[in-house]
Amino acid sequence: MNILIRPNFDKKGSLECVRKAASILLGHGAQIFINEADRSFFDDPQCRYGPMEEIIPLCDVLISVGGDGTILRTVKAAIPYGKPVLGINTGRIGFLTQLEEGELEDLALLVRGEYSLASRMMLKARIEGSCGEDFQYHALNDLVITRIDSNNIADMVVTAQEGRVSSFRADGLIFSTPTGSTAYSMSAGGPILDPSLDAIIMTAICPHAAITRPMVLRTDRSYCLCESQSSSNRGGLSLSVDGRTSHRILLGECIYIEKSTQTATLVDFGKKDFYWALNKKFSIT
Repeated sequence: MNILIRPNFDKKGSLECVRKAASILLGHGAQIFINEADRSFFDDPQCRYGPMEEIIPLCDVLISVGGDGTILRTVKAAIPYGKPVLGINTGRIGFLTQLEEGELEDLALLVRGEYSLASRMMLKARIEGSCGEDFQYHALNDLVITRIDSNNIADMVVTAQEGRVSSFRADGLIFSTPTGSTAYSMSAGGPILDPSLDAIIMTAICPHAAITRPMVLRTDRSYCLCESQSSSNRGGLSLSVDGRTSHRILLGECIYIEKSTQTATLVDFGKKDFYWALNKKFSIT
């Protein structure tokens, strides 16, 4: 089995975790690949190094070592090649990860093929620019639209094919997948959804009206978000994709949000389900 290890060396303990993981995997006959850019942190003659775009197609599985941000970036790199991702947590919560640092011996299950694959839905955002451009982004966790002008609240309208869904006066809106329901959406008061469900969560950020509540939307519709012409927010809006990409939306431009045709694939050893993670990571159930 060919395995690519993609660590976040900014996380305390990641280097030692990579050393242990590589030793275990090599001991079970796996071939380890490492991004050439990470060679200055971890240089092992038993591993193969190269640019990501060259070594990902050679691998069967990608292993992310870090927190949830690291696994989101690894998933983004894996999707074009249809590769599954296994997360090892060296961050704080690591809700998307499958293993903790003290569970590395379970990597033997990966080499033996004793695992299943879990498919996670993603969201797509499309922006029609004022000059005719067409921008597209895909998110595993969430699409977050926030005001740029911090002095003025944004007036936003969300519509679907049938007409208006809702209008909001708020600092912004979060469109989340079930996977991302335990991320920013939850912090903003959104519901927690089992990641196997097929739904879109729409949660307002600091809404002006106290009666504003999150909504769970169907996925066979495309939703259009526009800022009202009467909005006092003249700085425009900003789109963040899984906490990384930033795209400025000018007044008059619209964002179209729908279920993506892309899906993320995560390795599952079957030892920990979603509800176990809720209890262990958040202690909320």
